[in-house]
Formats: sequence, structure tokens, C-alpha cells
Amino acid sequence: MIDVYSKLGLDELGIDKTKFRDKDKQSISLGMRLEDNAVSFLQTKFIDKENYEYFESQFAQAISGDGNELIKMDAVKSSSLCSLLFFYNVQDKPGYRLTINGVTYTKSYFEYKNKVYRNPSNMDVVLANNDGDILFVECKFSEYLEHDKPYISSTYFTNSKSSRLMNEMLDKKILNECKKDHYYALFDKKPIYTTGLKQIVAHYVGVNNFIKKNYCSGEYGDDRDSIKEIKDQKVRFIEVVFDLGDELSAYRKASDILIKDIINNPEVFFTTKTYQEILEDNPNYKLDKNVKAYYKY
Repeated sequence: MIDVYSKLGLDELGIDKTKFRDKDKQSISLGMRLEDNAVSFLQTKFIDKENYEYFESQFAQAISGDGNELIKMDAVKSSSLCSLLFFYNVQDKPGYRLTINGVTYTKSYFEYKNKVYRNPSNMDVVLANNDGDILFVECKFSEYLEHDKPYISSTYFTNSKSSRLMNEMLDKKILNECKKDHYYALFDKKPIYTTGLKQIVAHYVGVNNFIKKNYCSGEYGDDRDSIKEIKDQKVRFIEVVFDLGDELSAYRKASDILIKDIINNPEVFFTTKTYQEILEDNPNYKLDKNVKAYYKY
């Protein structure tokens, strides 16, 4: 098993390796007391001073989802924190635009809900520009190291919006049932992160609902309300993961089969990229200096 913490610059940011978040000592804490002002803590720890104000407004969006993002951000290996620190400062000015698969984005949003079945899917990040391009981004840090056997509702296998995808994964032996409504995923006979594949299917349904203007009800009360009003929409989806080494390979190959071969809509659903690959494609993208140090970009 990969030592995730060896991939992070804990010493550079003075993070105490003896502080744990759970009794099994499996998750090191950032040492952030949630009863304090979390945004101030993160600004001081990670953000260049000239970006404090903009970060604060983006942080408010990032903790507004249904997944207890604020609590999750206290983990050293938090996926929510990684995506926020990487994407929060996308803006329409030199050094802050971000190009992915040939499209340049000038604005980022966080925790956007798309309609799926009973519950919506929370999209970690949405990137957009003034030309109508919208990129829904599912972000992962170390989750793919888990070899889980999650519950998956039978709706995924019976509803016309997702049944083909799920049943093709069963046919290809990527997905396997271990007990009623519980599944595990394999690639090259290696166990992989099953929930990640399920999430891609959920986002497939959600993104297609968005394209058909079948939106979630309710309003956010901030600029996320303007996303569905973007004109000349060209909607796309991508999964972005943090490269922690060799264990990424099997999960990435499986997710690429799901996206490239089973979904098979390359104009809308892009194969997985890593944060590191995005930075390679955007050498002038300005990350805060402590963010670069912490994630060893």
C-alpha cells in the first residue's frame, strides 16, 4: 500500500504528523479546529495574501455540499481540499486561465448539484468560460487506493439512463456482485475502487440531465445560479485524480474503459486526467506557493 503522506509536503508546512483524526490513526489531521475560523486557517496555511478575498468567496461554495466538506477538509489527504486549492483561482486573466483538452476555462464553481435519481450528484468543480463551455469535474485524491464493496441501488441496473453502463461492466467482469446489491470491481484481476466507477455512472446520468435542462430544483443564492443560464452551452465531463504512484494504473484503466468504450461519447465524456498532467499542460498556471509545496507539484 502506498504511503500517501510521503507524497505530501507535511514538513514544509509544519504539519504535526502525530495528530490523527480517528482512533485507528489512519488519517492525519491538519490541526485545524473547526470551531475556529476555518477559512482563516486555510488562508494562513496555503494562500498567498493577494488571493485571500477571492479564496474566501470560493471556500463558501466548496463547503456548501451534502458531504460534510468542511469536516473532510481537516484531513491531510482531503480530496475536497485538494480540488479547492487547485481550482479556486481560475479567472479570466493571464496565469489564471486553465486549458483542459484544448478548451480554456476562466471561471470555477464548487459543489454543483445535478439531478440523478432520488438524490442528486454533487459535482466537485465546474469550470466555464464566456464561450458557453461548461466542464463538470469529479475530483479524487487518494480514494482510489480503497478496494471497497459498496451498496449500489438496483435502480442503477434497471433504469434506462444507466442500465447499459452497469450491465456492460458486469459483462466485462469489471463489476462483480458479492452479495445482494453490493459489488466489487476488478481490473486485470486486481481489486480497485468500486465507488469511483459508480460515481462516474451517476455523473453520466446527472450531466445528461443537465444537457436536457432537467435541473435540480432550488437556488444557491450565489453565482452558481447562473450556470444553467449560460448561453450556447457545450457541456463536458472529466474525472481528475491525484497521481500517487503505481496503484493508480488499474483504477485509471478501468475508468477509461467505462468512459471511452462503454459510455463512448468522446465529445462530452473525457477520459481521466491527473492534476499533475493538467499542470504539465498549463505551465504558466499560478498556484499559491504553499499549495505547490504541499502537493509537491
